[in-house]
Amino acid sequence: MISVPWKYIKEHLYLSKYSPKKIEKKLVNFGIELKIVKKKKSYYLDFNPFPNRNDLLSWRGIIHEIRILLNCKAKLIDFPAVNESKKKLKIVINTSDCHGFFLGLIRNIKIKQSPSWIKEWLAANGICSVNNITDAVNLVMLETGYRFHIFDYDILNKKLNIIHDVSKKNVSVSQKKELFLGFSDIVMSTGEKFINAEEVSLTTQTKNIIIGCVSFSPKKIKRTSQPLNTSVFIKDSFVQQANLTLPPRQIICRAILLIIKTYNGDLNSGVIFAYQEKKERKKSVIISQKFIEKKVGQKISKKTIEKIWQQLQFPYQEKENSYKITIPFYRLDINGPEDLLEELLRIYGFNKLNSSFYASDKVVLFDNDNNEYESEKKKVNTYLTNNGWQEVVTYSLVSEEERRDFVYPSINKFCQLLAPKNSYHEYYRQGIISSHLKIIKHNLLHGNRNLFFFEISSIYNYSQSEELLVLSGTGKIVNQPLHQLIHSIDFYWIKGILENIFQICLINSKIHFSSSFLDYLDPIKSAEIILEREKIGFFGQVNSQILKKYQINDTIFVAQISLSKIFRYLKNFPPLMSYHSISNFPASEKDISFLLSNNIDYNEVTQEIKKIGGSYLEKITIFDIYQSVEMKKLNQKSVSFNLIFRSQIKTLENKEIEIIINNIIHHIKELFSARLRV
Repeated sequence: MISVPWKYIKEHLYLSKYSPKKIEKKLVNFGIELKIVKKKKSYYLDFNPFPNRNDLLSWRGIIHEIRILLNCKAKLIDFPAVNESKKKLKIVINTSDCHGFFLGLIRNIKIKQSPSWIKEWLAANGICSVNNITDAVNLVMLETGYRFHIFDYDILNKKLNIIHDVSKKNVSVSQKKELFLGFSDIVMSTGEKFINAEEVSLTTQTKNIIIGCVSFSPKKIKRTSQPLNTSVFIKDSFVQQANLTLPPRQIICRAILLIIKTYNGDLNSGVIFAYQEKKERKKSVIISQKFIEKKVGQKISKKTIEKIWQQLQFPYQEKENSYKITIPFYRLDINGPEDLLEELLRIYGFNKLNSSFYASDKVVLFDNDNNEYESEKKKVNTYLTNNGWQEVVTYSLVSEEERRDFVYPSINKFCQLLAPKNSYHEYYRQGIISSHLKIIKHNLLHGNRNLFFFEISSIYNYSQSEELLVLSGTGKIVNQPLHQLIHSIDFYWIKGILENIFQICLINSKIHFSSSFLDYLDPIKSAEIILEREKIGFFGQVNSQILKKYQINDTIFVAQISLSKIFRYLKNFPPLMSYHSISNFPASEKDISFLLSNNIDYNEVTQEIKKIGGSYLEKITIFDIYQSVEMKKLNQKSVSFNLIFRSQIKTLENKEIEIIINNIIHHIKELFSARLRV
């Protein structure tokens, strides 16, 4: 947060018709984050700068922005000139990475307390007062965004070298410390040794000072300063410098004049030395009226557009309904026509734009047919919520390590951010379960147990989107609240939850399950979900190696279903609804147990029983799966089926049911090499 004194603003702008509160309201309408606060007896404008606007990291930059947005005039402030010495200090600059180098020399200084107004303005920005010299430089830093360093001229030995391409070797920084430098490091020396800021800083005996206003390549400075971790002259402060609305020559003059003013000294005691000044390259961007109309969806008059360019102080050339805009050197955030359009609309006013669809010759949209099935999604959401599941929304970006976890089906091409904010949010996820594992880990670490989460979210790749339903759970459930029947969640419980969801979507009869060979799930306690012949998801217990990676010690069950594939199936094959009256005749139940090989899909057995059972078979359920030691040796399991028979027109006789049962037994024995278990 930057606090600009209201008095300072009025010194630089004509604002007779604006009060502090009125300015606050006006600027907020332009999307500026600020507020007017009163500190002690003075008003300040507390400004929250944009991350991409380095030119707003200084008071002068903020005032320049206010002048543009309010379209008001600036006051002409003319500083007395400071002499520039023709006889320069001995400076050797041996690098092209020095973009600007200005020094100011002030003789016969007087170190004392700063004026009260300087102390107050610094305190409002969280800077403690030191002395008049340091405080004056800090104030100019707030004004301009430029970083300075002050040296005792006599200790500096009147000689300064900037060295580049240092041979790899240990070099002496001080009597107590040596550093290892590489070929690309930038350092500063007196010719005899490298400068340590502590050794050349001001003392009570200081009479003559040097002020350095220097600009280096940020990349090179970081490369040198971070490994060294030292208070060498050239450090991170030069990397953080703001882009200026004032040239360095004016800034060094401002600093010298303010220092001399604090002790009422002689202006002739200051002198500046200009050694190297980088010429800013002019950058231009072309934007056409057709582009503006296409993006905005309405026509903005040529007169209005040109008036806004003038208000923004963007020099332009108009040719054939296009504008070639020369971008000011301090606006590094403007690189293309989209950035220019944003600035144009900011001044024009977003509230003046009419609502309309984006105008394009060719619009490529993701498949949004899922919107037709919002009622089904709402039913699923309601079912899960009513059964104790909590809905969550997780972050869409994942790290390099997590991006391949739980991707189904596996892919090799991931969408990667060009400029990720950190390594944890670098890729757009192609699976959601990894995010759920992080939520479960967070809750377990905070002592929460019995966790059941679900999420309906979309994933995107280069060509399409897919909407997924994800379930994740760990802990225990209460099956019968009255009798407090509690047991841990398992494979069959989560399978039952999924079957209820499929029943809601009216596809339960079309679903079957097959063995899973996914490496992130337990091979025994997992399965893939198949709708007709298409794989639409999976569920099961998470592999112990994956849990170890996420630092989870509890057993976790997960499930993932592609709602997009389900809704696409429903669109192509809408379920046929048929109704009949409730039968007035009694039902008859029969149980059958088969010894089946472990590799047989029990869903296939169920489907075959339904075929033979015909219209009289009302319901079939697997109620028991058993494996003894002997069965395990033979690679077999006992699977028990409960069959319910009922007729709509008569009471079924035992003979009729026995015939159907015998046909089922005979068919299953032949088809699956099964044996009847008595």
